[in-house]
Amino acid sequence: MPFGGQGGRTATQDGNAKAMYPSWARNYHTRGCGTWPAETTGTTRYEQLMTAINTDEHFQREVMLGKRIGMYKFRGELGTGNFSRVSLGFHQLAHERVAIKIIEKTGMDEKSIRMLSREIANMDTVRHPAIVRLFEVLETISRVYLVMEVAPFGEMFTRITNQGRYEEATAQQLFSQLVSAIEFMHSNDLYHRDIKAENVFLASADRIVLGDFGFSTREKLQDQMLTTFCGSPPYAAPELFCDDSYLGASVDIWALGVLLFFMVTATMPFVAQTVVGLKTIILETSYLPPSYLSESCLKLIRGILKREPTERCTLIDIRNSPWLQGQTPLQPLPLYHFIPTSTDQQVNELEKRVVDRLGELGISQNMLEENRDKDGRSPIIGTYRILMYRMGTDNPGMESRLQVPSNDPDVNSIALSSPARSILSAARSPFKKEDEEGGAEDEGSGSGSGLEHGTSNNVQSEHEQGVGTTAPSTGNKSKLKKKFSGFRKSKTKINSTASSASAASSSSNKLKKSKACTIL
Repeated sequence: MPFGGQGGRTATQDGNAKAMYPSWARNYHTRGCGTWPAETTGTTRYEQLMTAINTDEHFQREVMLGKRIGMYKFRGELGTGNFSRVSLGFHQLAHERVAIKIIEKTGMDEKSIRMLSREIANMDTVRHPAIVRLFEVLETISRVYLVMEVAPFGEMFTRITNQGRYEEATAQQLFSQLVSAIEFMHSNDLYHRDIKAENVFLASADRIVLGDFGFSTREKLQDQMLTTFCGSPPYAAPELFCDDSYLGASVDIWALGVLLFFMVTATMPFVAQTVVGLKTIILETSYLPPSYLSESCLKLIRGILKREPTERCTLIDIRNSPWLQGQTPLQPLPLYHFIPTSTDQQVNELEKRVVDRLGELGISQNMLEENRDKDGRSPIIGTYRILMYRMGTDNPGMESRLQVPSNDPDVNSIALSSPARSILSAARSPFKKEDEEGGAEDEGSGSGSGLEHGTSNNVQSEHEQGVGTTAPSTGNKSKLKKKFSGFRKSKTKINSTASSASAASSSSNKLKKSKACTIL
């Protein structure tokens, strides 16, 4: 078996242990997940692999056929989008499976390139256990490859669609993790703007990660008004329908409320057959919560789903709410999980184990030091991050240490790094605030789930089309097209519950019957 067997890491879903990953001490001569060259030169595994990549005809033929890139061997497709696809990959040196998002650069305009560059920069600088990790960024003339962690249990949307709502005890744990991720992002002036069940992924039955940063933006001023209208209509805050500008924090908090309602009821709070009808219901904040919800849960939902942003719960209010009492916030990951510690500083025990393992593979401390500033653009740093991810997850004491606030200022802050800055020469400096770029630099060019570009032709989400026969008037339709030109397609049905058969069929088709789902 390529990924499992005795000694492999396990995760629990519905009470069943399921081996997902190979063990740390796996036999490195195993050929199940990518052929190792029969004749290699070099004294270390790293040297042998690099020599094969550069000179071996079989390896080069696989690159031409799209079966590998760098140290990664493709093992099958996990999902597709409008402008990208996601494949399961295998890192042949670290022996770890990853998700590789393949984005076609051909046909991308300058605006799309800026959006892609910003997405990569934001992903590479968010260091939190509840946010998907970006390991490495590779680029060819026609494609960009984003190497990320795999979420073996798929989307939260699919889980709720197939199995129904979460019990409140489980929902509290998962929602607390999500709130921790948003707290970290907002404290570092980063706003997601597309929070929904389709973008929350299950790393295990009791751990989630937030992905899809295609519409994320960074604003240095917390009261900076944004003007690009994006996201998914069922999760859209009222101000997105009726105002010319909005606060990034407020729309993220509203989306958290909608998602919480969906988690504990398996239905959407706002249901309509058209976008015009949806707008009316959201502006009226008209929804009917079920009677089985606890009073503390219902109070939190009502506190978040307020029409006026100033009356809405803040993240502090959410964290201190009675419903989340007893839930410990997740702390940001230490910087050494992503960038090796400098040689003149003290090395953590976990990092020392990773560095020792890299040394066994042929990557020396000097090589790490030389590549520190390259971040995800270096295959050496990419290998370091993958091994650190595996060791940090395998180490049973790691999660408990994440609960202890760090005194290291680098842990609680993020800074722009280099990978996104070299996508193309036209995207060298794409990080100006969107309002300085005319307020709509990313409108219609989101690169999130499959780099799905929102245009005026995609005003209605894919499940809205054909749902109802009532069409908006010409005037209203024109205004809505202009207003929601940045809205992304969503799988969440506007006029049905998440447990409907059609929703289940839609999610099943998207996953292509794959047992492993990844960050799209």
